[in-house]
Amino acid sequence: MTQNKFHYLGNVFGLLIICAILVLSFIDQLIGHDFPCPLCLLQRTAFVGIGLCLCMNIKNGIKTSNYGLMLLTSVLGFSVALRQVFLHVAPGDPGFGPPLLGLHLYNWSAIVFMFIVGLVGIGLCMNNAFQPKVEKTRKLVTGLMILFLLLILGNGVSTFLECGVMICPANPVQYDLLSFSELQSIGAELSS
Repeated sequence: MTQNKFHYLGNVFGLLIICAILVLSFIDQLIGHDFPCPLCLLQRTAFVGIGLCLCMNIKNGIKTSNYGLMLLTSVLGFSVALRQVFLHVAPGDPGFGPPLLGLHLYNWSAIVFMFIVGLVGIGLCMNNAFQPKVEKTRKLVTGLMILFLLLILGNGVSTFLECGVMICPANPVQYDLLSFSELQSIGAELSS
């Protein structure tokens, strides 16, 4: 297997993992009624940024600039996840949200971001793949990229419904824009 093919398949697999992370986040949010906090939303944004870099590598060919941007986004996501870990590290603190396999989602995010940093570092060491050769995108991969774009749209809509145009609440418990009392207060402000 050539290094270029290895990079291409690695980027496709990485995009599949990012889509799985975003889908699981939505399942937890919509079915488990576990609304994402502002730090959780920032971590999702970092995953979206990583996914966009993967899409650029898949669609336009493997480039070091895409990996560099992916590395910076991963470090940013790790920093946000680590901040959330440190907020809940005190003894007796139950953490934010229910744990998954013994760890909270922000702990898993920190682990995944560090794993991505390592994989990007390995990818950058394989410099024979950085050539202008572009793989023909298969229908399944195109479908995966469309799913990813729909997940971005879904995250945007979900965040808007949760926060509106205001600052997101620290411990969200509902979609503010879908709350009847919130709509009444907005209507009262507009009528006065």
